[in-house]
Amino acid sequence: MDKMQFDGVSLADDDLRERSSCPVCQGTAFRFLTTAPFNRRALRYDLCADCGSAVMNPAPSQDWYNAFYAGHFWEHKARKDKTTAETYGRMWRKALARGRKLTGFLNQAGFAPASDGRVLEIGCGYGIVGGTVARQIGAASLGVEPSIAASAMARAYFGTEIVAAHMDELAERQDLEPFDLIIFSYVLENIVDPDKAMATARTLLRPGGAVLIDTANLSVAPGLGIYHPAAFSRLGLERLLTRHGLRPRAQVKTGAPSSCLRRLYLTVLADLGDDASSAKTARPASVAGVKLAWFGSRLQRLPPLKRLDGWLSRRAFRLSDDDERYLDGVMKAVDGKQTATPD
Repeated sequence: MDKMQFDGVSLADDDLRERSSCPVCQGTAFRFLTTAPFNRRALRYDLCADCGSAVMNPAPSQDWYNAFYAGHFWEHKARKDKTTAETYGRMWRKALARGRKLTGFLNQAGFAPASDGRVLEIGCGYGIVGGTVARQIGAASLGVEPSIAASAMARAYFGTEIVAAHMDELAERQDLEPFDLIIFSYVLENIVDPDKAMATARTLLRPGGAVLIDTANLSVAPGLGIYHPAAFSRLGLERLLTRHGLRPRAQVKTGAPSSCLRRLYLTVLADLGDDASSAKTARPASVAGVKLAWFGSRLQRLPPLKRLDGWLSRRAFRLSDDDERYLDGVMKAVDGKQTATPD
């Protein structure tokens, strides 16, 4: 099954909404960029002329995405190889490596929450990334996750408390204590209205709190498809954050467990700052500039650079013995439960 095709998932014309403005910066000028396939449909992407972010246009509603992520996304990932502890282990190992990457970034940025800190991960999946960060800084781990299967495992095996299924539900919660750190790891690009999501996150931060974003770097790889109604430029992220009173405090281009040579992700830490102002007046990339950058990035996937990248990535994202023992214990617990409970 093609990775952009899901059996049983319907996307009709009535599910799509035309965009009149950029959900990242509110600009109104678009240029056609490219298309991406999904279930025999071509999804159109436009480039915002004001911030250089890519926007699916038209895009499904957030209600469509909430239903999609509730029962298809993680289930599809697990089903590709069969749902076993070993399959889960591969996904969890990558998530733990990402969590370690982010904790290193936070340490370099000098982020230190209060002793009773609280970390909230949006779209937490199994709760591993946010849980890893929370354990490192001695904070409680909470999450927002629409997938019924993933959220159940986050609670049962990774100690993450799920406080809402999606951002709209999170916005309605009036009883939540504020958070020291809110994480969007590989998830801001999954949200139809990132501006609304950032507004919600802003209201849930403690004084001195911060937002941590790890998202696909549009200037290196397309990262486009049904999962991603938007893909961000660095300028777009800056404008999104500063519009909500968040000051980019540290930002880098980072690699991933699959590739450390290619700077596939934009990683940004932004806090509540009095001097949060308009983003830099950099010139946004053109359609030709974006496509040229994609071409250059593809050259890095040619042998022998690809083999070198694989070797370096395995070393750069190698888990510690303690991490391996931790995951081994979880996988044994999951395997034991699957054995004890027949289908």
